[in-house]
Amino acid sequence: MSYVMESPGEKKGIMRARLRSCLLYTPPLLMMINCIFLNGSHLIQYAALLGCLAFGMMANLRKLAVSKSFFVAVLGIALALVSAMVNGSGFGSFVAYANLMMFSVLYSEIDFTPKQRKNMYTIVLLSLLAVLLIFSKYNHISTYYHSVLPALTAEKLNPNTVGLLAFFVGYFALSLCRHLKTRWFRELMYIVITAAVFALIWQSHARTSLLAFGMFVTSYFVFQLFRKRKNFYLKAAPLFLLGLLLSLLFVYAYIFLYQHMGSVTVLGKSLFTGRQKVWGEALQLIYTNPWFGNNNSYQFGGYTTNAHNALLSVLFMFGIAPTALLLAVLYQAYKAMCRRCDPMTVHMIFCCIFIMIFETILTDSNIYYYFTLLFMRKEADP
Repeated sequence: MSYVMESPGEKKGIMRARLRSCLLYTPPLLMMINCIFLNGSHLIQYAALLGCLAFGMMANLRKLAVSKSFFVAVLGIALALVSAMVNGSGFGSFVAYANLMMFSVLYSEIDFTPKQRKNMYTIVLLSLLAVLLIFSKYNHISTYYHSVLPALTAEKLNPNTVGLLAFFVGYFALSLCRHLKTRWFRELMYIVITAAVFALIWQSHARTSLLAFGMFVTSYFVFQLFRKRKNFYLKAAPLFLLGLLLSLLFVYAYIFLYQHMGSVTVLGKSLFTGRQKVWGEALQLIYTNPWFGNNNSYQFGGYTTNAHNALLSVLFMFGIAPTALLLAVLYQAYKAMCRRCDPMTVHMIFCCIFIMIFETILTDSNIYYYFTLLFMRKEADP
């Protein structure tokens, strides 16, 4: 038996590839730990950010260095840091904002192999299932954990967060099922996963998520009529930006309807659930300090720090400039992802935007990280 000796250059290349793989999987593993055990550690989120930057530099430093999105993200992070220091905020929301910016740029600018995407999705799917089973109050397994581990399960997820996490579970599970070789079994799993996601959303009684689920299924079949049009989803990029802006303008419309309609019941619940008070208070404070934002520990109505709207919360905490730069980064990430388009991912992104009208993505259960994974760009076809 003969052995081929590896040259120093080959050994260096192998070590570099292994280190790059470790850095690639470090953020999802850290987020998994953060969700399940600590549920909000700023230190772990900073470590994930450093891992993200290190991987980006090793994967394609030259491309990132000349990327406009990277420059915009760095500028936005710097301005957000200034805002946090000026308004006296803690750095929890800041690191979530920084991670949202950097992960969006990295995952949309770097090409990922099918194996890398599969491994990433598997890690994230396991962590999401654990979070839903332990922290959701809408299943019997959670009740068991709450009685056995009361300190770990003290916090409970609100319905819209459960609905959004259920969407992500469905997306990552369906994406992994694409690797199944047997067609009938693959299609059966599609049906089972879709039904399971719908059941979890239904049990959560999250009306927003139910509407988003219906929108996802309907839009997927409707847009199949246009799938043969060249670069259709890329040409629809302005709709992505418009959707983000409308999620913020909806706040004004919601308050206006409340002032003129009063109480309205939908699906057995009042249409106006108290968000109009939170949003009205947030807007007043934004008008007072539009450039540097407000302290992230401020309690709306004296009982919650959650602004219940993704863009409104960013605007409230960091001001106009960081919010505008975030919109620019997300828009560029969407366009970059669409150049190697995955139709299901596009629909998932628009459903997330819809849910973000009523829920923030910077605080609960690392939702911002799962959102950035939607921008992961596939490797170019050979």
